[in-house]
Amino acid sequence: MNKTTTKPGFSAFDTETDCDAGYELELLDKLGNPSGLFISLLGKNSRVARAKARAKQNERIRKAQFEQRQGRKAAEVTAEDLEEFGVEALVFCTTGWRVDEAKFGPVDPYTPEAAAELYRTSRLVFEQVDQAVSDLSNFIKG
Repeated sequence: MNKTTTKPGFSAFDTETDCDAGYELELLDKLGNPSGLFISLLGKNSRVARAKARAKQNERIRKAQFEQRQGRKAAEVTAEDLEEFGVEALVFCTTGWRVDEAKFGPVDPYTPEAAAELYRTSRLVFEQVDQAVSDLSNFIKG
């Protein structure tokens, strides 16, 4: 029996398209129970999220170069800065949220600022979202 197969070529390595399609994560509470709060995410390889991250990095680079041209020393990067960079990276991957109010209660509408505040103030949420955007199996179907 001779089957004709389609060879995927380089498209077999394309995770960007899958990561751009998105994934919905239901957050677990501190006891590991489903919370009723769902966060819509792009994967870490998303073209959209990576473009936002590059734009922010370019902004930082331009600012440091400007400071250098002015003869000023660029600001040193602190551990808190690195933590904030992680928050920003997750915000770039977050596209929204929805809530089962009967289970969770009401929440403010999604904004990038609200997501950043949630990720800053809850390490449990930060870690779940970070793991979800990094796990390609959440985005690659089939």
